[in-house]
Amino acid sequence: MRLGDQTNHYLLGVATIAAPAFWLTSILFGVFTWQPSLKVVTTSFFIESALIYPVLEELFFRGWLQGKLKSYAWGAYRLWGISVANLVAALSFALLHLQSQPALWAVLIIFPGLIFGSLKDRYNTVVPSVLMHVYYNAGFFILMNR
Repeated sequence: MRLGDQTNHYLLGVATIAAPAFWLTSILFGVFTWQPSLKVVTTSFFIESALIYPVLEELFFRGWLQGKLKSYAWGAYRLWGISVANLVAALSFALLHLQSQPALWAVLIIFPGLIFGSLKDRYNTVVPSVLMHVYYNAGFFILMNR
């Protein structure tokens, strides 16, 4: 196995483990207590929040925005291993969530946004970030509906 392959597997492992850590930390610190009970949600709400929105958000933020920004020299520049394009896309992703969610949640969403962006940078496709975003949203949905 080449070093690049090991690094790719490491990134996927970290991203996969980070999701439950993110869910549990957010719940323990009361970030999601503002939400009404999700026990009454419909299947269509699950499909929207766990499947449709992650695909659309990843196509826009990682596929288009991050890809466009990374085409500039400054966008490809890395700070602490994170491309500036990824950082800008993650911050924009968090700002979008301010429209419908509390500020603390939007701030916390920067971290998964950076993970999704790192997957886009590493694999040069949105497929891994879409799959991870679906995993994050579906896991949160299921956890909140226990």
